Amino acid sequence: MNTKLFLTAATMAVATLTSAIEAVDYLECPVNGELYIPGSFDGRVFYCDGVNGKHLGEDIKLLEKTPIKSIGNGDLIIYQKDGAYPYGFGELYAIILHDLGREYEFKDALGNKVKTRYIKSIYGHIRNYADRSDKVGTKLKWKLNSTDVQPVKRGEVIGYVNNDAENGDGKEHLHAGIALSKNVGAPFGYDNGSQGKNFAAMSEVIKIVSTPIVGQRSSAFVSDTMSQAFINAFNRHCPKIGWPVNYVHKWTSTFGYRVYLQDFQGDMDANAEHFGWNGQTALIYNNINDGFRSPAAYLVREGMWEYYRNNDGPAKFGEPFTEEVTGLRYATNKQPYRAGDAVRTGDTITVQKFNLVKDGYGNQGRTLVYNNNLDNFSI
Repeated sequence: MNTKLFLTAATMAVATLTSAIEAVDYLECPVNGELYIPGSFDGRVFYCDGVNGKHLGEDIKLLEKTPIKSIGNGDLIIYQKDGAYPYGFGELYAIILHDLGREYEFKDALGNKVKTRYIKSIYGHIRNYADRSDKVGTKLKWKLNSTDVQPVKRGEVIGYVNNDAENGDGKEHLHAGIALSKNVGAPFGYDNGSQGKNFAAMSEVIKIVSTPIVGQRSSAFVSDTMSQAFINAFNRHCPKIGWPVNYVHKWTSTFGYRVYLQDFQGDMDANAEHFGWNGQTALIYNNINDGFRSPAAYLVREGMWEYYRNNDGPAKFGEPFTEEVTGLRYATNKQPYRAGDAVRTGDTITVQKFNLVKDGYGNQGRTLVYNNNLDNFSI
């Protein structure tokens, strides 16, 4: 966005309203994890220089009609057109007040540590219907310009990316911001010289409030070692794997074999579900400790994860003990991978090694191979 945004006195009264907000369990990206790339629109990362000061959000390049979701449970306190200037947030922007349940420590735009229990998430350049040709039929339930506080759940769609003619600021994108207090007021777009201390990068805030559920479950089977392994793996792969969609849980296969895993959004549509999962990727724990390797969690992503899920992974493969390796060339005169006849000399392959549960012949260890040229899997 290219202008400062100021609110009316009436709107400010709503913005500072405190209600019985449902506390968040964790936060997630407003769009699927692979799409959330800060600065992908016009290089506008958090607190970069802009024509009207320092940018108080992260601008994400997205297609028109992309659903924008609430990052967490909260109260929708502002849902209105940017009427202060003709080229601000455009047709619609939304602000949600969140109760984090306890104090968290964040860094503001100036690098200072700020402790707060309440934050506001800000979403600019959106609209309240999916299809411009059917505004009524695709309209969301939220009331426009209402003084009523509207409770919202994490993951609920609060708007859609608007087109370039109506979003108030050029090509299609989302302005995503975080205010570090329930009392922070306008401007929300660019720093007027005093707002830096009140704002933080949304991607960093989400990571901090998501991390407590990474590697966690109320059941006793999650040991400190297992929990730390999940956290380490999450930090290696965040934010590309998205955010957790559940806690650590056991998957027991048809034959009684089991693995411990946690699902993440990846780039899958949030409404999609596969056999009880709604994540495109997963971290799977391996308790191996053989003197060469220590217990760790490994990422099984996208196509590998789908194949693992659909083929009784715990029984057929067990736990992974390497990360996925891509871009390899298969050579018949040097075969480090058991790929059978499904891979030809010179094919580009992606591989990942697993601890195969011992079969009746005493074999152990199995490699899953994806052939990029033939678009198939083999073992």
